[in-house]
Amino acid sequence: MTPSDDDLREYSLVLVGHGLLNPLPGAEPGTLDRARALVRWAAEHGHGLYQLPVAGYRLAESSDAAGRRRMAREDAASLRFVFSQLREYLDAGYRLSALVLEPADTAGASGRAWLRRLGSAAEAEEISLPQPMIPGAILAAPAD
Repeated sequence: MTPSDDDLREYSLVLVGHGLLNPLPGAEPGTLDRARALVRWAAEHGHGLYQLPVAGYRLAESSDAAGRRRMAREDAASLRFVFSQLREYLDAGYRLSALVLEPADTAGASGRAWLRRLGSAAEAEEISLPQPMIPGAILAAPAD
């Protein structure tokens, strides 16, 4: 299909939480099936998937305060890099269609802090983030 002003679906990106495509240790049952369904959905509807880096706190929840601060700095740097790349896609005519996160990505104080870092990195590149969705919501949504 050749892109036109009426149909630019292949120029659509969906940001997805790391654990949605690469289940983290201890992931709930069915996570791999949801990952496959998400990839299939994106292919069927002409969206590209851009995987976010894993939130550091998801890897080492029991770190001490100094370890959590270090992970927060690393998360912020990784997210700034992601959004600098995403800015290049948007400048080339792509659009950001959705943000899909696992509920665990934003759970608790650490998850809310990570979500704020995500928003700050997007804001620094003047990127407006869509409202986060959970995998089941986007898989049930009609094609845009």
